[in-house]
Amino acid sequence: MLIALAAVYDLENHQMYVKIAFLNGELEEEIYIEQPEGFVVLENENKVCRLIKSLYGLKQAPKQWHAKFDQTMLANMFKINECDKCVYIKDTLNHQVIVFLYVDDMLIISRDIFDINATKRMLESKFDMKDLGVADVILESEFIALDKTGEKAEWIRNFLEDIPYCPKPVEAHSSLAQNLPLDIVLAHNNARAQVGVPLPPLTWNDTVAAYANQYASTRLAECTLVHSDSPYGENLAMGYDDFSAVEAVNMWVGEKPNYDCDSNSCKQDMCGHYTQVIWQNTLQVGRARLKCDNGEAWFVSCTYFPPGNYDGENLID
Repeated sequence: MLIALAAVYDLENHQMYVKIAFLNGELEEEIYIEQPEGFVVLENENKVCRLIKSLYGLKQAPKQWHAKFDQTMLANMFKINECDKCVYIKDTLNHQVIVFLYVDDMLIISRDIFDINATKRMLESKFDMKDLGVADVILESEFIALDKTGEKAEWIRNFLEDIPYCPKPVEAHSSLAQNLPLDIVLAHNNARAQVGVPLPPLTWNDTVAAYANQYASTRLAECTLVHSDSPYGENLAMGYDDFSAVEAVNMWVGEKPNYDCDSNSCKQDMCGHYTQVIWQNTLQVGRARLKCDNGEAWFVSCTYFPPGNYDGENLID
């Protein structure tokens, strides 16, 4: 899923390796071992050694290593993904940084190489790391960039051109986080695909997302749904618990029964959020999802370019 995300959005994908990973774990109980062979203290052969750190071969070693890594990532503003505990996500102003850990192999994914390098420096300050640069092989899987030259890339390009395929959107509930750019784009395009006429798919735009985040940050104190005076289209939502951006999109799409396509108007209640989601001339989307100052509510904003919902204009030509 993460590799697909990096490919779809042309994200930077770097790899690191943690040297002697299990030795970083902290022990929560007293553990003693026999004196290692070759290091036995003469005349004290019956004494044992108390372990201060985790050790390879201990049943607790993998668990303690992950606990140590979790602490490090949380202390550096990363969040642990609830669906996959090996995935860590950090929101920056315009981007997200995603770290995937498999034992001692690690992928760092982001649109911004500066965010990747900052993450590398942080990890190198905490653990003994080896920087492997741009990811090419992990878990016995080889990555080949199809925009590069070479026999392998050329063979795969020809293979993909020769086989039939059809798009199959991922169900929203199967997403890793339901807040990633790919999740937002899929949720919108699923709704647009249900309209009955061909609509251009939306794509993610960092500039549009940056505006959404900038405006959302000004609403966190009051935490009320007040629209901005922006050059973009805009949908707002607020929810509690783990309210996700995909849930916000689904809520807006839930207005569909209120829309009358013949008159291009709402039959009852509101449907403006839905019409913005499926507005034909809208091509790009960005989102913000920030916790309000009350610590309870989530403020979600999606911005759109070009904007929709112009009075007197048809939603679909």
